[in-house]
Amino acid sequence: MLLGLFSIMGVLVIALIYFVLRAQTYQRELSLVRSTAKSNAKKVNIAYTNLVMLTNELQSVFTQRLEVANSKGLLTGGNFTAAKVVIKNFSNVIMDCCEKGNTVEEAITRRLKNDSVSLIDVKNFIKEQPNDVRMSWSKNTPEGFITACNNFSQTALTVDKTDLKQEAS
Repeated sequence: MLLGLFSIMGVLVIALIYFVLRAQTYQRELSLVRSTAKSNAKKVNIAYTNLVMLTNELQSVFTQRLEVANSKGLLTGGNFTAAKVVIKNFSNVIMDCCEKGNTVEEAITRRLKNDSVSLIDVKNFIKEQPNDVRMSWSKNTPEGFITACNNFSQTALTVDKTDLKQEAS
């Protein structure tokens, strides 16, 4: 009887040692996961800050291009207004897409709610653009939106006035 009691106690001690070691292993893994999560959070924060800075800088560059095109008379009227509204909301649209998972159309619709330009005006402006702008825009992704904005702001600067006269006649 005494031998049975000692063997049960031995098995229980071995089980106790096993569970203590497992708990320590899990505690080390948890500590490692916390450290990794903290490191990843810092990296995400840095990437987010850089994304905000880049989108703001791109918005500034695109706005300058549109203003130059407008001052030269290459982009006027409704086209300039639609393009300017798209570029004015560029950074916010990109951030909405990245943070909230919105499509570009959803983000633009949200941003144009209190604006004089509607989504239809913007779509009509895009329809008049070259094929590369329309194809990029139709992707409805942040990458396509950036490419489309870059292309139509560059195109606005490179349009030749003789092309405009030929289109008018």
